Amino acid sequence: MTQSLDASLEKLNELNEWRIKAATMRDEGKKALRQELAGQQFTGQTSRTDPKESNIWHEETMQSRHAPDGSLAPRGSQILEDATVLRALLCHRRPDAGQASPATAQLVVTLEKNELETLSEKEDDNLPILRAARVLIALAAAPDSALSTTAIYCYYIIMRELYSGDAPDWVIGGARAGEGLGSCAFVTNECIHALLAFERTLIHTAEHIESILEMLKRRRPPEPLAPESLELFSEVSEWLEIDDRRARLDLEITSELRKENIALGLPSIGNDGLANFLQSVTEKVQEQLTACQNHLGLAIKNIDEHFKAEDKSFTTKDRETEERRVRATAGHGLSICVLEAAFDSMNRAVTPLTEPTEGANSDEIALRAASWFFRKMVLDVRRALEPASEYVSRALDRELTAAASETAIWDVGELLFAAVSHGYLSGRWDEERLRSAAAYASKVVSERGRFPMGQPIHLSPRGYNLHVLNVDIIRALAELLHHTETPVDPNLMKRLMYFMEDTRTNGVPGTWTPSEELRSGLPWRSTTASTVLALDAVNKMLDSRINEEILRHFSVRRPEELDVPDLAELFYPDYGLASSQCDPDLRRSESVAVTLQRMRAHVSGVLLRAEYPERLFSLILHGPPGTGKTTLVESLAKTCGVRLVEITPSDLVADGVDSIERTARAVFRALSLLTRVVIIFDEFDPVLLQRHDDQKEATAFSFLTPGMLPKLKTLHSSASRRSVAYVLNTNLIGKLDDAAIRGGRFDAKVGIYPPDLLSRAGRLAWAVAKYVRDAKSTVDLMPRFKERFERAVLSIRLGPMNTLAKPGWFSVPREILPEQLRKREDVFNYLFSASKMKELDVEAEPRVSSDKAIALRELKEHLYVDLWDRVAFEGIPQELDAGHTQYSDQTLAEAVSGVSQRSAKGEPLLRTLTQALEKRPEHRAVDASASALMAGGSRITPASSPNGGSSSSPVGEQEAIPSKPNRKSKRAPDVNVKD
Repeated sequence: MTQSLDASLEKLNELNEWRIKAATMRDEGKKALRQELAGQQFTGQTSRTDPKESNIWHEETMQSRHAPDGSLAPRGSQILEDATVLRALLCHRRPDAGQASPATAQLVVTLEKNELETLSEKEDDNLPILRAARVLIALAAAPDSALSTTAIYCYYIIMRELYSGDAPDWVIGGARAGEGLGSCAFVTNECIHALLAFERTLIHTAEHIESILEMLKRRRPPEPLAPESLELFSEVSEWLEIDDRRARLDLEITSELRKENIALGLPSIGNDGLANFLQSVTEKVQEQLTACQNHLGLAIKNIDEHFKAEDKSFTTKDRETEERRVRATAGHGLSICVLEAAFDSMNRAVTPLTEPTEGANSDEIALRAASWFFRKMVLDVRRALEPASEYVSRALDRELTAAASETAIWDVGELLFAAVSHGYLSGRWDEERLRSAAAYASKVVSERGRFPMGQPIHLSPRGYNLHVLNVDIIRALAELLHHTETPVDPNLMKRLMYFMEDTRTNGVPGTWTPSEELRSGLPWRSTTASTVLALDAVNKMLDSRINEEILRHFSVRRPEELDVPDLAELFYPDYGLASSQCDPDLRRSESVAVTLQRMRAHVSGVLLRAEYPERLFSLILHGPPGTGKTTLVESLAKTCGVRLVEITPSDLVADGVDSIERTARAVFRALSLLTRVVIIFDEFDPVLLQRHDDQKEATAFSFLTPGMLPKLKTLHSSASRRSVAYVLNTNLIGKLDDAAIRGGRFDAKVGIYPPDLLSRAGRLAWAVAKYVRDAKSTVDLMPRFKERFERAVLSIRLGPMNTLAKPGWFSVPREILPEQLRKREDVFNYLFSASKMKELDVEAEPRVSSDKAIALRELKEHLYVDLWDRVAFEGIPQELDAGHTQYSDQTLAEAVSGVSQRSAKGEPLLRTLTQALEKRPEHRAVDASASALMAGGSRITPASSPNGGSSSSPVGEQEAIPSKPNRKSKRAPDVNVKD
């Protein structure tokens, strides 16, 4: 396995060099376009400069002409050019790049000012369909522009073209650039891209609203539980505060990922906090949706008037004109019906916003209506694409048949554009037809990256042919290679990149011309934009192909294969350690829930607020087994939507012990080439164990640790650039080499233990609220529900997370009815059906793996969780149903927060908990491990074995493992301590 990886590294390194080259050239092109925009004077509706002020750029289009009202109006070619430039500037748009430039924002405004008459105008370039497609692609990618009046005009023009047959071929589903030639795959592909970009924006908008809706539901106690629910939530108010930090980060990252590609201009969470954001967001949705309603209504009115004027232009009575009129009327009628249906749906969505219903959940009803509208419009767009899907499938078959023939003439551009469109529409990228299309196209490209010129896509009135740019064909091939499993040869990449080099303008970095012969002249604005798009497609394709080549050598799981909740639904165990109630010496600055969200931000490319100035992407999760460390990493990968790569020591010895160093070098070099993945190092302790001069027993990994240090440092450096996160899971943090786990190799270390008291209480309150809300009227509360709730929280101590996280324990069960719950023995069964709850065995007792500071810190944290639980457990009656009406000692609220009041004089809570145990008669034996830690400088020795001897660690170092306590006696375990 690894031999093939080592052998393929030469190819991977070469592909990586071309990837870096493509990314560098793309970024240079975007910089040049931004600089060109920044130097322009945006006046009226035009973005062109005065010729005297024009700097280095070739004047590709005619100058602006005067509109009837005397203002400057752009010509059709200029609109097409501006749309292509904006599309290029918005590609590879990472949220961590900051805000868009003012010039880019102004270009959006310029495009939004175009009227229907300008967009559909046949003069100048006679390319109204291509023009509308490019403008819609650009506006759909721009924030808050997908439902502008101009975008609706473009949507109408494209739909009408797809549903109108016209001369000379009278084809339904295909699109022409304009009058002159028939339908072609290139223009149809642009129309499909436009509608898919529009659809994607609608989906993102609906998902964003649904994320806000879910957040509102999480924060609202269920009405059927009131006033019990309010009492439960008040007792875990600190849990809600900590969970709000996680929820705010979750929503912030989600918002940042979508805000540049949603149809509504919704605010960010900002520094006002989650509560203030949720209070104002419904009003903002109402404002934005009402504005979109006005845009859509105005567009429908203007479209109808425009078509009436167009219909009057059919003055001749010959048969061909009459047929054209009939088909134009049919295309218009279908398109306007779709828009009118969307307008009616929007009215239904706006009504709950403008006339909110009474009650606490009126905001939820309003947001649900808004989400429904966008989901409904997505279905309309998908239906509009059905004729185009049939057209490109037929075009693909036609060109493939011709390409397979030795005598037939075929068009490589038509083949590639049809293949790409079919792949996007069908989602079946594994079709043999698509792989064949990529293979045929790869064979005919010249040594300098040129493809054979195909048929023109348009004929101008003056007789000039319009052909597809070579870089657009390169872009189509890169998109096809990105999604199919066709091997990518470095020689093919060399030929494609040669063309990019050959057409670069001499002396002007980041600019291009249409052909090699023009490179000594002025750069072309639209060609530069098209080249940027092609380079971006090449870069994405190489990211994908390099990943695929590497990941086939490792154990990999896709996001959909990870059977875990996402980060928003996960059960986090350390809210007590992150609360103000925690011992000040042990209190965490953030929960692991926040840590994982920060890692998600890195993988997703989101730049967080100043509160988190440093990116975090490498982590060590340590602690006893069975606490859910692997689940946390799996959930991170699933939420990010990336693959999880599992690396174990067996990957390093796959080629034998003698080749372990060479294999390790190949493995880590390959990992450093990956993009957007999560890597988990599992059972990796033997590779990173602490080195000892007197080590007696050598293993296969004994001499590998020193060589791992530079490898981990290199991985850390590449992960910071390539949106990669990696996590080391270990049960023995104290036994690992200090140099291997320090900063620069791992950013943070977090101990993971069984869920503490506050985590259990808050999580169960949230789960009960969600269960009651989902079940609605089917749930009847049991008598003394609150007491049962408290007993469930307090009686489960140090239980295994793989049980506690299951549905029905501290997560919502799949069953709703009490009779279904009675078949189980979990928490929800106990709460809602008055049946027995299974008693869990303690599986993760506190222990220490060495006397290193990091190991002692782990023991202190774990002891804190354990001792806090024991003190709280003292107040629980043994049998709730035996006549007890209240707890003998304390309530849940006192257990969660009252203990810290005992340390009001400044004593650390851990010491207070230990003293509390000492004062109880049944705890004559003091918890020696806690006492030793409090004394400081103590050395912990192995616990006594049952026969009087001492037990030894399986790895040869001393460790204290407390004996398993008897849950009924509630006696603290004894630990031998030697000074």
